[in-house]
Amino acid sequence: MTNSVQKKESEQTESAYIYACLPVPPSVNHYWLPCKGSNKRRISPEGKVYRMHIACLVGRIMEGFFIKQKHEIGPEECLSITGEYFLPDNRRRDLDNIMKSLFDSFTDAKLWHDDVQISEIHFVKMPHSSEFPKGAIILTVRPFKS
Repeated sequence: MTNSVQKKESEQTESAYIYACLPVPPSVNHYWLPCKGSNKRRISPEGKVYRMHIACLVGRIMEGFFIKQKHEIGPEECLSITGEYFLPDNRRRDLDNIMKSLFDSFTDAKLWHDDVQISEIHFVKMPHSSEFPKGAIILTVRPFKS
C-alpha cells in the first residue's frame, strides 16, 4: 500500500465505527423476489447467501476486528454512511439498487437496529478496477454529526 492510500485509510477510520471492504451485494432486483399470489416479497437464495456473509462479518466486527474500538450502535443513534462502489464489470448499474441490499443485510445482522438510523449517505460509483476484479464496496460507518 502506498503512503497516500494508508493516510486516506487512517483518516477514514479515525472516527469510524466500521471501515471495511465488502463484496458486492446482489442488486435489489435479485435480492428480493415476489411471492406468487401475493404482494409480499421474499429473499432470494442469492440474497440469503449474502446475508450470511454479512452476518459473519458483523460477528467479527463485534469481536473488535475492523475497528479501533468496539462500539454497540444504539437504537436512537443516527449514522453517516460513506461508500465507494467498485463495479464488478463495465455494465451500467444503478447505485441505489446496491445500497438497499447492503443496508438490509446489515439490519438483518443487527449491526444497527434499523436502517432508518441512517441520516446521511454518500456513495460514489467507481469504474471497474483490476484491484477489485469482482467488484467491492469500501464502506465507512460513523456517527452522524448534524
